[in-house]
Amino acid sequence: MMPKANLEYINKLVGNNTYLTELIVDILTLEFRIEHHDTDSLYFNSGLVSQKVQLEELTTKLKKLKATVNSISLSLLISSLKI
Repeated sequence: MMPKANLEYINKLVGNNTYLTELIVDILTLEFRIEHHDTDSLYFNSGLVSQKVQLEELTTKLKKLKATVNSISLSLLISSLKI
């Protein structure tokens, strides 16, 4: 079972920026699913080929999300904290 993210804590860390909070939760969710793919449903684990395809898709999505977060400039983060 996947643990629930502490949205209040994350939201405070990013200055109540909902967009960043959602990105962080998506990243954490994907990382958990990638690291704990064996705990997913029987259907998910039923076929090795489909499992590998889904893991590759999750990994690609995770890389894109991380790139998005990493591309946010420091000045944009600071200005979002002021808002």
